[in-house]
Amino acid sequence: MKVDSWGNQLARDWRVSRLARYARIFAGGTPDRENPDYWTDGDIPWVNSGSVNQFDIVEPSELITQAAMAGSAARWVPRDALLVALAGQGKTKGMAAQLRIRATCNQSMAAIVTDDRLHARFLLWWLTSNYSNLRKMGGGDLRDGLNLQHIASIPVPLPAVDEQRRIAEFLDRETAQIDELIAKQERLISTLSERSAAFRFHLTTGGLEERPRSIASSSPWFPDLPEDWVMAPVKYHARTGAGAGFPPDAQGLLDEKYPFLKVNALSKADDDGVIRWQEDTVSLEMASKLGAKIYPAGSCIIAKIGAALLMGRVRQLSAPSCVDNNVMALIPQGSTSPRFLYYALQNLRPDWLVNPGAVPSTSEGAVGRVRLPFPPEAEQIAIAKALDVYMRKVMATERKLEAALTVLRERRQALISAAVTGQIDVGGAS
Repeated sequence: MKVDSWGNQLARDWRVSRLARYARIFAGGTPDRENPDYWTDGDIPWVNSGSVNQFDIVEPSELITQAAMAGSAARWVPRDALLVALAGQGKTKGMAAQLRIRATCNQSMAAIVTDDRLHARFLLWWLTSNYSNLRKMGGGDLRDGLNLQHIASIPVPLPAVDEQRRIAEFLDRETAQIDELIAKQERLISTLSERSAAFRFHLTTGGLEERPRSIASSSPWFPDLPEDWVMAPVKYHARTGAGAGFPPDAQGLLDEKYPFLKVNALSKADDDGVIRWQEDTVSLEMASKLGAKIYPAGSCIIAKIGAALLMGRVRQLSAPSCVDNNVMALIPQGSTSPRFLYYALQNLRPDWLVNPGAVPSTSEGAVGRVRLPFPPEAEQIAIAKALDVYMRKVMATERKLEAALTVLRERRQALISAAVTGQIDVGGAS
């Protein structure tokens, strides 16, 4: 076997060389966004970095005008050329796609036009297999983006062109089959999630048994209620509490310590929605100095600001804890079942709570004013117990589906890697 500079083990008889020797590489440009003559009634396809998520790019992001072409660095990229995102948010940087239309692109994309010694589709699968290696050329996830010099220096294996074509055709066919299995698995998970949400909504708005609903819910989002239920503001059933700032240098001063949960704790809950994870802790004395209240076990917490608010996550405390000022607590009051409150709060729609502005946000008052259905205490407890049993089964099924999905994705990646390095015989794909 032969090893390239990225550590890939290649077939012994394959040559390896820099991409620049077998391709023309260039970037595009973005016409001035402030000039309407560049973007109004255009007929020239133009794609941005996000287009690489399509893998096969079949439609433009926008259309630009002839004036935009003349007045910017935008350049034509031929059909079947590859595009690699040099920058972009999240996973975009380093992703590659094939352009199935003639188009132009922005300056954050590297266009790769291969010569007759390098099959473009084979190169696409090679870049896909080495996505993580490609990202590292730009310093990893937290550093600057890639540049054309990085792209030019990519090591590329060079089996015979006919073999490159066979490998590409093999991967097109085989990954399509795996992708269909992945899509089916994802649909099963999505359906399971939708059904469990519908079941939870049904129980938290009408109870365990079907019976006459004679109380108007006073909300277009909820059905009429059984006669012994009430539609009440959250503040009648839970006291809302604010969080406090957590200085980076804050440390507990006494032996008795409490978890101090930040907004990222919302993603650390166990399957039952209960947070048993902790990172920072504070003493009673430090909590007092920070102005942080200690909320009792069973309290629910939700985000107050940003994308975490829009995700609508509701979580429950497993132990007395403090929360930071991006989170609010809801402490069950009176005859309100803590566990029923947890499920009922999942009926909150984030758009009910969001204040206008560039960054989505809400307040304790806004949450407290939202009206939700509540049954008598005994029925709250019975509903919560039934939902706990049901959700345990749902989560067990979801874990099995997720595990199968992981196996499929790993199999896909392994197949691509083995094919583009010559470790498997792809036969005479056609």
